Amino acid sequence: MAINDEPLIEAKSHSIQSALKEYGFDIVRPASFLLGVVFSIVAASHLIFSPDEFKITLAVIATGTAAISFFIGLALQKYDLRRHAHGISGFLAYLAVINCTAQLYFYQDPKQTTLLVLLVMAAGFVFLSTRWLVSLIAVMTTAWVVIVNNSPASPDWIYFGGILLGASCLSALVHVARIRSATAWFSKREQEARANALVEALANVETAFQEGEETRRQLEEAARSAKRNELRYRNLFENVPAGIYRVSPDGTLLAANSSLVNMLGFESADEIISTNLKKQGYLDSSARERFEEMLTKNQVLRGYETTWTCRDGTILYVRENANAVMNPDGSVRYYEGTIEDITDRKRAEAAVRKQARKLANTVRELEKAKVMAEAATRAKGEFLANMSHEIRTPMNAVIGMTSLLRDLQLTKEQAEYVETIRVSGESLLSIINDILDFSKIEAGRVEFEVKPFSLRSCVEGSVDLLAAKAAEKRIDLYCNIDPRINDSLVGDSTRIRQIIVNLVSNAVKFTKKGEVAVSVRRGQGEGKDGLIDICVRDTGIGIPAEKQSRLFKAFSQADSSTTRKYGGTGLGLAISKRLVELMGGKIWVESEMGKGSAFRFSVPLKDAPESIATPADTAALRGKKILIVDNNPSILKVLSIQTEYWGMESTAVQRGSDAVARLNAGEHFDIILIDKLLPGENGVEIAQSVSKISKNGKTVIMCALGRRDAAANDFVSGWISKPVKTGHLLDALRGLLDHSYTSEKEEDREILDSGMAERHPLRILIAEDNLINQKVATRILERLGYSADVVANGMEALIAIRNVDYDVVLMDVQMPEMDGLEATRQIRSKYEDDNRPKIIAITADAQACDREACFEAGMDDYLSKPVRLDQVASALSNVQARNIDGSTIAESRQAVDRPASAPVSRTADRTVQSNKGSVDATVAEVSLESTTAVSEQPEHMVEAPVQKREAPVARRKVAREEIKLLGEDDPEFLVELVQSYLDLTPPMITDIVQNLADCDRDKLKKSAHKMKSSSAQLGLVRLATLCGELQDDSTGTFENELPLRVRAIVDEYERLVPLLLHKMSLLR
Repeated sequence: MAINDEPLIEAKSHSIQSALKEYGFDIVRPASFLLGVVFSIVAASHLIFSPDEFKITLAVIATGTAAISFFIGLALQKYDLRRHAHGISGFLAYLAVINCTAQLYFYQDPKQTTLLVLLVMAAGFVFLSTRWLVSLIAVMTTAWVVIVNNSPASPDWIYFGGILLGASCLSALVHVARIRSATAWFSKREQEARANALVEALANVETAFQEGEETRRQLEEAARSAKRNELRYRNLFENVPAGIYRVSPDGTLLAANSSLVNMLGFESADEIISTNLKKQGYLDSSARERFEEMLTKNQVLRGYETTWTCRDGTILYVRENANAVMNPDGSVRYYEGTIEDITDRKRAEAAVRKQARKLANTVRELEKAKVMAEAATRAKGEFLANMSHEIRTPMNAVIGMTSLLRDLQLTKEQAEYVETIRVSGESLLSIINDILDFSKIEAGRVEFEVKPFSLRSCVEGSVDLLAAKAAEKRIDLYCNIDPRINDSLVGDSTRIRQIIVNLVSNAVKFTKKGEVAVSVRRGQGEGKDGLIDICVRDTGIGIPAEKQSRLFKAFSQADSSTTRKYGGTGLGLAISKRLVELMGGKIWVESEMGKGSAFRFSVPLKDAPESIATPADTAALRGKKILIVDNNPSILKVLSIQTEYWGMESTAVQRGSDAVARLNAGEHFDIILIDKLLPGENGVEIAQSVSKISKNGKTVIMCALGRRDAAANDFVSGWISKPVKTGHLLDALRGLLDHSYTSEKEEDREILDSGMAERHPLRILIAEDNLINQKVATRILERLGYSADVVANGMEALIAIRNVDYDVVLMDVQMPEMDGLEATRQIRSKYEDDNRPKIIAITADAQACDREACFEAGMDDYLSKPVRLDQVASALSNVQARNIDGSTIAESRQAVDRPASAPVSRTADRTVQSNKGSVDATVAEVSLESTTAVSEQPEHMVEAPVQKREAPVARRKVAREEIKLLGEDDPEFLVELVQSYLDLTPPMITDIVQNLADCDRDKLKKSAHKMKSSSAQLGLVRLATLCGELQDDSTGTFENELPLRVRAIVDEYERLVPLLLHKMSLLR
């Protein structure tokens, strides 16, 4: 490929010029400054050595020359040297000639001038070797020779002229040689530079070629990509669902895709392109102006909703996104954007709004219906409550009176009539309870307690309620509780008891013969939130598989004929199912026709943080041998497991003859436990035979409640009621095997210290307005050997203290006319501490604030109702008797001059020993020979704080102890006390209801307190608690909360009345 040399030559010339330029700048500029220095020295020499008349002139000339030289050096920093070299050289030569002429004229000594001319010539040759300079020097040399020839003759001048001429010629030769040498050098350098430039040019050409090829490929790829993008954009433009447009500011459509064309109802873009959308009416002009103003201002607009008009005139709702494309002068060039058809959405929104309006109307109608339904529910609840009250009040009287009639001497026919009335009444009462319970559950008004309770007591107490009926049908009823289960749990024991009672009641009802077993075991859940599985299994008629799904439905039994045959409302299982589910558990049934049924339910129950019962000491039982005789193998297994768990060695037989045979064979047993009812055998006779054979063995008979044979006490060591309770069995075994063991009953009896009054005599005044509380307090003091005076209020107490020097006053807090707190304040203000009676507060309010109020008023001690004998004895033991004028207490005792209205204490004049069971305030602890189950619990009680209500077990203990001390050793007084309670409390209930109707909160609280005090003193803790809650309720309304509380009190009172009547009949 041919290469053009011109670019290379031009590049070479440019490089040489650049080198010379750089050479000139680097050399000539310093030389110019050097000349300036030389001329400065010359100027200085003139000032020093020249004659005075020439000194100034020569100094000026030399200084000017130096200044010009410095100026040239400075100028060379800015101007191109090669371009101005000849001018500068000529100027320098001119200066040299002028200076030489001046030197020759003044000094006429050619040496200095010659040196100066040579210096100028050398500078020119070395630094400014150009043809212009050579010519100039030749002219100067010639001129110099002419000057010298015309000057005064002197051989030196001729010699000097020749030297100058020779020097000029030499300078020319040197210049020529220098040029040749420089040319040769530059020629070599030019060749090298040319070769390098050629190589570099070839490389550059190759690189440029490659870059050109790459650029060409890139351009081709860019063209193809642009074509693809154009095609893609075109496809997108044409096929995107959204309409795309470009519109001029005046409304002319410049571009549109097929979607926009289709939206507007055209067949092709050509029909609409160039159409003015504003003028043709496709756009709303006013709305479009606002749109364009916003778009022009912001240049971007997103989500703008507006309307376009289609070709056929229909309105199209669109969502528009647009940009404004601007001209350089800031004006709008055109608008471009997209529109999305939102007509369907708008129609849907309109439909939704319409539907919302309809829904709002429906909601309002539903709210009205809800209000009406709630009103109907309230009306139903009130109706049920009223009907419950109206029905249960006479039913209580019927049941109570029939219970009393049963204890009279009746003919057989009369007894049958009475029994029919009693059973019918109890059935009706049970039906009412079921209906009320189900109504509460359906209304969502059932709440649950979360309190510690004893699982074993709960289960065994539930089974005990049905023991009498099971005994009547000769059905074996027993509990099988895994002894490894923690007995102290947290939950609602009342509801669990209700479920068990319902299931056991059904099992007993539908079982003709065989057994009903209640088993309890730990479920699959472990830890603190484990499940407790409870199973009620019977050997009854069984349930067909196809009918089991109907069992847990309300008002339903497996067979409608069953209701007629066995009775009942069909609500028991439905209530149980709902209660289990509300507690987070589940309930199910397993049954087979003719083989019985097993109803199981599991509920989550946490372990109590602390045990509510002291672990039993079974050391005395370990290693002891026990022989168990019962025809039921299941009962034998349960008793064997339990006794072996206590460390005993158990042997079980099913026949009494087998037990006798073992004893005759020489086997020794420490305890022989025999069932009274053995098929074909008499358990009592077997026990008698056993006692004769085993002299050291203790014989215990198991029998149904109330079936003990007094004649067998001569050879029987003890009796245990069936179903056998674990605690009772353990107490019996420990009492027989551990002579140091004292049962709870015996411990309670040890407290009764009738000789305390002789050892610690006191004068006692009772200030109490409630007759029942007066009787209880008086009776407790009599059991301790004291007699007391009684007043009805604080005012009478002040009068009595003024007349008699009492040692102690048992002061009720809330009394009419003057309460106990005010009476205490007045006593302390009138008497010195060492000359006044000690004051002991007795109140049903057991809260800390009430205790503090008593002590702030000046009372010395505090007792809460129900008052226990041991507490009274302990409080009295802390009181010191006062002797007045040295007289004895007995001599100083005198009667109190009371007002006629003041009640006088009455005491019982005889004591009757009784081994009958004690009355309890809760359904779970009242063992009646009926199937009356757990009645409904007021729903507002279940959420009472734990600190304000006693735990179930503790509550039962208080009730049991109080009734025990008033009943077991003095049943006649207990009958009198209960009778007084039944005589005095109906007006109290009437006052509570009337005060509620009158919306008088103060009187309602006083009535509730009065009822609470009477109930607590008798040991009816649940009723007392309800009354206390009513008394403490300061925020409840007379429309909602307070009526519910009063209703709960009335229901509880009506439930207790027949139980108390029945207990009175037993005690009489």
